[in-house]
Amino acid sequence: MVHVYTMLPISLQCIEAQPCDPMTNCQNLSPGFLCTACPPGYRGPRVQGVGLEYARRHRQVCRDIDECAVDNGGCVPNSVCLNTQVGAGVEQAGGSGCRGGAGWGQWV
Repeated sequence: MVHVYTMLPISLQCIEAQPCDPMTNCQNLSPGFLCTACPPGYRGPRVQGVGLEYARRHRQVCRDIDECAVDNGGCVPNSVCLNTQVGAGVEQAGGSGCRGGAGWGQWV
């Protein structure tokens, strides 16, 4: 089977197909495109390819990392970890916070 790739400018691959998550950037390559990494606190694949059809079929989706899912998010015993959609679990960066007890992070 022979694959034929249509080379398109970045504006068509990135704007028409929108393969990258809205929180990332679509970068022009020669040839093709690349989705930048998901921001801190999120995970997802870096998508890279060539052509409009490839860009339409391969989507980058950045999903929130639930910092509370492991070891109660670092909160002390008798506290509840609250996951947010922001990032890693300290007050300045958001991510998770503790309620009750003497924990760390943002108090809610």
